[in-house]
Amino acid sequence: MLVKITLPVGERTRALRELSDYNISDHSLFQTEDSLVRSLATRVLDLETH
Repeated sequence: MLVKITLPVGERTRALRELSDYNISDHSLFQTEDSLVRSLATRVLDLETH
């Protein structure tokens, strides 16, 4: 089953940080070079700047 969850923009960083704590990222789910780049960009641009 696939479920879509919509979060308020203000919760984005907190949700991404919690997923990261559990090692859930684009790359851990899809394991492609594109997903690796997206995971790194998320970590650098979203998680380390807030």
